[in-house]
Amino acid sequence: MLIEDITKLKDKLEKQVANNEPYSDIYETSVKIDKLLVEYYQKYGLSKED
Repeated sequence: MLIEDITKLKDKLEKQVANNEPYSDIYETSVKIDKLLVEYYQKYGLSKED
């Protein structure tokens, strides 16, 4: 589920940038992606060679 959520937000972010949407909207989406990435790496780690 995390990967799907990250992918959806990444697609949204790319569209926001391409459509020259307000920086505040782009920033908000970026922060959401960052939070999901932190959650992903906390859950799965950075690599399988720990």
